[in-house]
Amino acid sequence: MTPHQKHPCELTRRMAEDIVIRSLAQSTIVACTYHVRSVTTVSSQRMLTK
Repeated sequence: MTPHQKHPCELTRRMAEDIVIRSLAQSTIVACTYHVRSVTTVSSQRMLTK
């Protein structure tokens, strides 16, 4: 099981599925999902502090 499949976030799972359909490399999936998770984490933290 790859890291993006373990993550509970629906956004990263759907994005990873789209990347798989486009036949991109596993390293691309890992990099993209990592950055999406970091952006969504920062965004949610900022929303909570307002």
